Amino acid sequence: MKSQLFYLAAVDGVPVASSLQATRAATYGMGLSLRTRYVQHDVPARPVRLRIVGTHVSAAPIRARASRGGRFLAVEGAVEFHPVAGKEYVIHGRLAKGDAYVCVADGATGECISAKATQLRK
Repeated sequence: MKSQLFYLAAVDGVPVASSLQATRAATYGMGLSLRTRYVQHDVPARPVRLRIVGTHVSAAPIRARASRGGRFLAVEGAVEFHPVAGKEYVIHGRLAKGDAYVCVADGATGECISAKATQLRK
């Protein structure tokens, strides 16, 4: 089983607990059953630099590593972002050959409001 996961990895260069870590912890020892988990973060209402990631995940991480560049894609990058107090945002993206990106999106509309990060992860 595989899924797509888009998540926040760092704020102003400081790593944060990620949805990838939470998903791996929830899935550990479950065989081929994938249990996706999402981590929420409070981000200060001031300009910040976010490292965001979009990746395919699998219940068997070795399968994902072996398939990189084929059916399993990953993109990442740093984006400048100025959140507004009281608004909700999500990390959003697309993982398709020739069209892979990750961005910060408005939580209500799903529309990208930051630059799109498109650096392929190896």
